[in-house]
Amino acid sequence: MSFLYSLLGFVVMLGVLVFVHEWGHYIVGRLFNVKVLRFSIGFGPIIWRRQRGETEWAISALPLGGYVRFLDEREGPVPVEEQSRAFNRQPPWKRMLIVFAGPFINLLFAWLIFALVYVIGFDVVRPVVKQLNDASSQYWIVEQVSQQPVYSWGDVQVKLLEAQQANAPEVDVLAKGWPQSREALWSWSLQGFSPDVDMAVWLKTQGFELSAPPLAPVVGQVQPGTPAQAASLRAGDVILQVNETPVRAWSDLVKVVQTHPGEILTLLVQRDGQALVIPVQVGKRDVGGVQKGFLGVASDLKKGLPPAFRARVHHDPVEALVLGLERTWTFIRLTGHMVLQMATGQASLQNLSGPVSIAQFSGEALQSGWVNFLMLMGLLSLSLGLLNLLPIPLLDGGHLLFDAYELLTGRPISENAQLVGQKIGMALILLLTFIALTNDLVRLLHD
Repeated sequence: MSFLYSLLGFVVMLGVLVFVHEWGHYIVGRLFNVKVLRFSIGFGPIIWRRQRGETEWAISALPLGGYVRFLDEREGPVPVEEQSRAFNRQPPWKRMLIVFAGPFINLLFAWLIFALVYVIGFDVVRPVVKQLNDASSQYWIVEQVSQQPVYSWGDVQVKLLEAQQANAPEVDVLAKGWPQSREALWSWSLQGFSPDVDMAVWLKTQGFELSAPPLAPVVGQVQPGTPAQAASLRAGDVILQVNETPVRAWSDLVKVVQTHPGEILTLLVQRDGQALVIPVQVGKRDVGGVQKGFLGVASDLKKGLPPAFRARVHHDPVEALVLGLERTWTFIRLTGHMVLQMATGQASLQNLSGPVSIAQFSGEALQSGWVNFLMLMGLLSLSLGLLNLLPIPLLDGGHLLFDAYELLTGRPISENAQLVGQKIGMALILLLTFIALTNDLVRLLHD
C-alpha cells in the first residue's frame, strides 16, 4: 500500500510540476506566434496523443520530465510561409523569454501554492526543548528566533540558516515554559551549525536537548502495510501498557518499541471503553547503522497534545499572498546558498535527492494530508525552477547563456562551442543524477 501511495504521489506530483513548467514555455511561445508542434509530458515513446489545432498533445513513456517542441529549421525543412514562426528565426530576446518562462512559472506556481496553504490553514506541533540535566517536567516552547515568530522546527532551522548567511555569530531565542508559564530569552551561538548538522547534536552544544511534547498515548493514524495495521490497531486506541509496563505518555511507547525490533510485544489497549490485549510483531529498520523497532502509528495530536504545544496557522488571502511570497524568496535564497556551498565543498552532496526519494516523500505527504502534499509540491516546484536556471547546457539556464551571448555580441555561438557545451552539460547532468540516485539507494537501504 505504501508503494501505491508513493507511485500515485510521484505521478501526480511530477505530472503537475512538469505540465506547469512546459506550459510556461508553451504560452509565451504562442504569445510570440511561434508554432508549437508538440506538448509532451514525459520523454521517449509516445503512449497517448491527441491533435488539437496545430499542436499535438502527448504523454510519453518516461515520466521524468517533458518538452515543448517548436517549429525549428535546425530540426528539419520548414515551408517558406512558416519560416517567420520558427523558433530559430526569433530574435535572441524573444527566445530568452520563451526559455525563461518555464522556470519562472514554476517559481510563480510555488508562490501561489504556499499562499493557498496559508489560506487553507494547517496545524503544527510547536518546537520544544528541555534544558540538559534538568530532571524536572518543565518544557520550553520556542516561540521566536531573531525576533521572528516560529511555529515548527522547520521554521527554526530556516531562521538559523538565514542568520548564518548574514554572518551573525548568534541568535536570540524567546521561549515559553510549560507547565510553569514563564518566558526565557537565550542566545544560541551559531558556531558549528550548518545545513548538514544533526539538530539534536547541535542543540546539546547550546545546553539543550530536543524533546517530544508530553503526548498522551492515543493513536491518531495507522499507516497501511505496517505492523500496527497487521495487529488491527485503530485510530482512537489508547495504549495503557506494553508488556505489563504502564504507558503514561507517547514517548514511553516509542522508547519500548524502538528498543525491541523484530520482537512480539503485548499491548493493553482501551477501545470504546473496553480493555483489549493485542499482540504485535514489531517491525525493524536501520537508523544510522542501528536496528530500531517501529509500529507504523502516529499519535492523535488533537486528543493527546496539550493546547500550548500546538498552533493553527491560518491567514486571510492578502496576508497569505505576502507570506507566500516571503516563503518563496526565503527558499530561493537558501537553495542558492546551498547550491553554492555544495559546489565549493562546504556542504555535502548527500543533500541531493533523486526520483526515488521524491516518490517516497510524495507518498508520505499524500498519506499525511493534502496540506503537506501541497507544501511539498511548492518546494519541488521551486527546486525544479531553480535547477533549470543553472547555466548548464541542455538545461534552460544553458540555453539562456547561449542566447545572452548572441544578444550581447550580435552573433550566435559557434556550433562547435555549442556541441562541446552540450557534452559538458550532459556529463554534469549524468554525474548529478548518479549522485542523487546513489543517495536515494543509501536512504532506501537505511530505511
